Amino acid sequence: MWSARRGWLPLLAPVAALVVVWHAAVVLSGSTIFPTPWQVAVGLADLARRGLLLKHVVASLFGSPSATSWPRPSRSRSAC
Repeated sequence: MWSARRGWLPLLAPVAALVVVWHAAVVLSGSTIFPTPWQVAVGLADLARRGLLLKHVVASLFGSPSATSWPRPSRSRSAC
């Protein structure tokens, strides 16, 4: 159980380790597809500043209505 006496380090250490591993993986791989944690933070701040962050979060969570309205292909097999 978390207590104020133990501090925030045990809670933040795994998150910090994940960010360090993420950054190292992107930099060492030379990837131009995956952003660094800093690039993600700057992008999130920009969306928040422009008032678009919530709109994008909702769109990501619920998806496009047209994407879910396509009929699914039947999975029945025809006899040969």
